[in-house]
Amino acid sequence: MELKEIKRKEKGNVKTKYKVIDGRTNEEKGIELSREELHILYFLAKHRIATLEQLYRFFKLHQAKPKYSFYNRIRKFVDHKLLRTVDYVQITPWSTKKIAYMGKRGLDILLLTEFITQSEYTRYVNYRKPSLTSVMGKSISDHSVLTSEVSSRLMPFTYGYSSGGGYGKAFDFSLLLEGNELIVSPDFIHELADNRFIYIEVDTGSERMPRFREKWERYKRLGELKPECQHIVVFVVVDDSLPTNSIFPSQRKRRLRTIQQSFVDYDLPDNVKVWALPLRSIVEERSVLRLFDDLGDEPIEYVEALLTDIETQIEHSSYEISEAEWRDDIAITTFKNKETGFSRELAFIPLIEGDAHSFGRISRFLESNHQSIDLFVAVFANERSMYDGVLPTEVISQGSDTREYLYRQLMSTYPDQAINAHGSFPLFYREVGLHGDKEVIDFASVLARGRVTTEDV
Repeated sequence: MELKEIKRKEKGNVKTKYKVIDGRTNEEKGIELSREELHILYFLAKHRIATLEQLYRFFKLHQAKPKYSFYNRIRKFVDHKLLRTVDYVQITPWSTKKIAYMGKRGLDILLLTEFITQSEYTRYVNYRKPSLTSVMGKSISDHSVLTSEVSSRLMPFTYGYSSGGGYGKAFDFSLLLEGNELIVSPDFIHELADNRFIYIEVDTGSERMPRFREKWERYKRLGELKPECQHIVVFVVVDDSLPTNSIFPSQRKRRLRTIQQSFVDYDLPDNVKVWALPLRSIVEERSVLRLFDDLGDEPIEYVEALLTDIETQIEHSSYEISEAEWRDDIAITTFKNKETGFSRELAFIPLIEGDAHSFGRISRFLESNHQSIDLFVAVFANERSMYDGVLPTEVISQGSDTREYLYRQLMSTYPDQAINAHGSFPLFYREVGLHGDKEVIDFASVLARGRVTTEDV
């Protein structure tokens, strides 16, 4: 094989292309590759395997090309042995999802065009071909495909944040070393600008609490050893939004809660952020962009907006609310029925969907104040975040049976929602199932009765 650099004029611009010559004497044989197409090979080499949809998702960042045209181009790659494809999972009786992995010739091209170094080339050649069957007789590793899925879904968001070398910049693994020891070993790493790094941890549900505790210890060490860097750890809990050989449930709230609860007892450095999100949420800016930007006082503003709305609503009613006392970004206030004198003390706590730090704050606050506060209200940004977010639980042992129970005193709400029939309070929601099923609590009627019953919060 020979690689020849050529110049082509396209739409008034001169572009560099690479001619892969199959025969030594006939230069007409072979295939021309654009710089954008080399990025496809590089993506595949870095991830080891990927579905064709994942490759196309990444390719669209470089060049706008219809899907059918891209798939035709992939067939050319296969014909010239730049990559290989095999069946992965059957979607319908008439269609099968395919995955691709590198051919040795594709790696040769990446080395000649300086996309990879010689040491990377050696590593990729040895590990380029996935195990197509396991001892259990199953197809290619779902975990590898899922890692490529998460990475490719994040790519449209991370690409604009990338450092100067963009995605083509080789990651410096010395960042993760303490001496000769690897501190952390995530499934994939995205390097962003300004010394920011995203560590992808794909969770299929097989790891237990001791393993999570070990990971928190390791990421804590990484943050302390590399204080000049911002470390963003993203746990992605797999759901059924991607067809795989394994079957995953659509609702993974219990798993998300377990991951975030395991984080509560760890005081990580300020330069380590932890997120836990379901796979299906990493397709929308509302969840993903929060991983890269400093939210500042935005969560506190959710609470302030809610309290302002309540004050306006009850101004001419028989209810009153005391001025909020702020404790570590948590607003403590008292609601009172002026006619009966009945009052209840409430704590409004900002909670960000997927953010393990805010989850840990509300969990610790619940434990230390559960006797002095009548009701805790987690305030989300909007209705969608409230339904997708998870709340802490308490664990109650009943003999040999240990089950999770939701805090009876914990509600959730969000600003700018419709007020209830009494016109005095926004709606509060209580979770009645471990999968996030909710019921509405008419808090105004609780105050109006002036007494607490077993049906109350």
